[in-house]
Amino acid sequence: MLSVEIRTIILLLFVVLPGFSASAVRSYYLIPEWAALTASNQNYRRVSESPAAGEREILIAKTAQEIHRINCFAEGVGLL
Repeated sequence: MLSVEIRTIILLLFVVLPGFSASAVRSYYLIPEWAALTASNQNYRRVSESPAAGEREILIAKTAQEIHRINCFAEGVGLL
């Protein structure tokens, strides 16, 4: 049988540290994507409220915003 200290070290090395590392990497990629989503959302709002904006410009801004929203969702799920 392994002692309690060795079991604790094995648990830390093979479960806790890899999980913490994966969460750190995911949060590293989530933060810039969140900033891009915020900027894209503001652009979509600005374009959609503009009286001179056509349907094509609104659709492009909405699509860009939705792309960042999906990326944030994927990174957030990876973080969990």
